[in-house]
Amino acid sequence: MMSTSHESLLSPFTLAGRTLKNRIALTAHGDKLARDGRITERLIGHYERRAAGGAGLIVAGGSASVHPDAANPGMIALWNPENEPLLADLADRVTGHGAVLLCQASHRSIRESPMGRDPWLVAPSHGAAGGGYGAPDELGEFQIQDVLRAYAAAARRLHRCGFDGIEVTAFGSHLIEMFWSPVLNRRTDRYGGSPDNRLRFGREVLDAVASAVPDDFVVSFRMSGDALSTATGLSPADLLDIAGVMSGHPRIDLFSVSGGSGMTARGHAATVPTEAMSPACYNHLGRAFRQRVGQPVLVAGRVLDADLGERTISSGDADLVGMTRALIADPDLPARLAAGAADRVRPCIAINEGCRRVVVGHALACTVNPSVGEEGLDAFAAATAPRRIVVVGAGPAGLEAARIAATRGHAVTIHERTGRLGGQVRLASTVGNRPHLARHVDWLEGEMNRLGVETRLESELSPADVDRFVADGAEALVIATGSTAFVPPEAAGLDCPSVTEFELFDGTAELRAGARALVYDAEGHRRGADAALLLADRGLTVTLATPHESPLSHLEPPNRPELEQLLRASTVRILPDQQLAGAGDGRLLLRDAWTEEPIEPEAYQLVVFVGYRRPLGELHRHLSATAPELPVHVVGDAKAPRLLRNAISDGVRAGIAL
Repeated sequence: MMSTSHESLLSPFTLAGRTLKNRIALTAHGDKLARDGRITERLIGHYERRAAGGAGLIVAGGSASVHPDAANPGMIALWNPENEPLLADLADRVTGHGAVLLCQASHRSIRESPMGRDPWLVAPSHGAAGGGYGAPDELGEFQIQDVLRAYAAAARRLHRCGFDGIEVTAFGSHLIEMFWSPVLNRRTDRYGGSPDNRLRFGREVLDAVASAVPDDFVVSFRMSGDALSTATGLSPADLLDIAGVMSGHPRIDLFSVSGGSGMTARGHAATVPTEAMSPACYNHLGRAFRQRVGQPVLVAGRVLDADLGERTISSGDADLVGMTRALIADPDLPARLAAGAADRVRPCIAINEGCRRVVVGHALACTVNPSVGEEGLDAFAAATAPRRIVVVGAGPAGLEAARIAATRGHAVTIHERTGRLGGQVRLASTVGNRPHLARHVDWLEGEMNRLGVETRLESELSPADVDRFVADGAEALVIATGSTAFVPPEAAGLDCPSVTEFELFDGTAELRAGARALVYDAEGHRRGADAALLLADRGLTVTLATPHESPLSHLEPPNRPELEQLLRASTVRILPDQQLAGAGDGRLLLRDAWTEEPIEPEAYQLVVFVGYRRPLGELHRHLSATAPELPVHVVGDAKAPRLLRNAISDGVRAGIAL
């Protein structure tokens, strides 16, 4: 039965003669699941799983390259004939689940790192902001024709392999958008100068594709509606005008619109909108495109849940809606909605911790769904011999272990020393305006209720308690006791209060407006910046020191712009490359990380230490000594303090192993 609350989102749609079973799209996204440009089983499994979950439209191959001069080893090489049987396998397995399948095809110009032994970059003009591979060469006329032939060849190959269509993209400052730009395109030939000339290359790409495939082969065109940067010289009005011109091309069947660009850190982060951006942040662009172009419009950008997807369609913002990260988090989202089980959908928390690892060369992952890239991980079997399981600790790792174990048929009891489920995530969700961070543990709490997991709050277990449970018949334990923060021993002898970031965030640290505070951040993720900003907001004079080159060195690049901007707009003084050297005369001693020369110590009234954590391992050590034969799984921070996605992955794997 169709859920009436999502009837617009679940309604069918006809696209160029093909019927989509719903309006939900998995848009093209970087996955880095290819190997040396070759399609892998992991890549096929990723897209097949989303098709099996019921998505109506799937666009595979984010940034799939049409030409070896702009090819990334982690992305599909459409120019490589060795991929042809693998493309056919991908098409067969995805369309076999009833999804309409396109593949993105692109030339990323200077946005790419070529695969060749002696790589070189090409761009519309010289000096277009090269990178680690040197300054780009200006494309000559013969090279442009070569790229056009490559697009045509890619389209033919996709059609031959059973795809329903192709997506030509300018989005994210790929080559077509670079040609559009009056800043990046300084040519004086027929491909530069006037707006019409700068649009010529994009039109010729579409001409080349159209000449290579039959009329019923779907052609989607993806572009940005707002670059969120001045680096391209293209305003939202300019981009809307370009869309209006491009819509006159007879072979565009669909416009796919989003925001951001690839030319600045902020613009690049905005191509996959971070948690700092509002939900449905590009829906206004979809509505504007629908009013300007004559083709259907797909909009993508932080449409992370079904209710927002429904409003996107029912309000007329778009004909189709990209819910890519939501489908990564839960590929069964469409099927659950169709079954009237919206409350069962695992929520995307949009922290870009796993899905945007691709920007630093790692394969796609998901914080809340460890099976991404390892699709068999969610195909666990029922337990052959159900057992009594005790889970100690109800943070995300413990809750995930309990969820999987209970789903498999085990009888599970959770003991949590505090009065609420969720662990450190609850505290983190109160810092830096991140309430959505708790959506996943809220969902897990609902799953505990649905599965009948017994939860005992304010139940802190001692080794003696655990011994009693074992004696009473507990057959396996999951230790998810988390970690504790500590002030490093090097700080002994300070003549001012020293606290951890947790004492700051939970409000137990005493703060005095006007006091001079030092935040020493050993990890370089986000908590140091959050701590410094919180202190500055409370009226303290704050210095943020770190042994890293930046206080955000280890934060995912797409998540950096917001915090970088906040730090720059604040009164926080930043001291990078500062190693902790101990304490002397009551003051904290630092030394230069490069020269190891001591730095003149300063007087502070408060020091906050960030990143010093150790596992709470007492129960595990006790059981190892007293009951070595008992199956015990240590998960999350109790194993080693790491990221949220590591804790969740630990819990899922433990639940499967029980």
